[in-house]
Amino acid sequence: MINRTIGIDLAIRGDHVAQIHDDGRPVGRPIRFRHETGSLDAFMAQATTGLRTGDTVLAVMASPSWNPPG
Repeated sequence: MINRTIGIDLAIRGDHVAQIHDDGRPVGRPIRFRHETGSLDAFMAQATTGLRTGDTVLAVMASPSWNPPG
């Protein structure tokens, strides 16, 4: 069973960037994508490659407008 985490850095302008980790280890290079059908389809294809029934996926997103409390 694979435990996949996808870290996604959301951008206000330009490309969003994601990195896939399987069982805590980086998989491949960072993935750049935009909010366009073809780009999102390509991202999803890469994000789900190699997954089987029973594998888990956790997507963690960092918003550029997020400000920690304090």
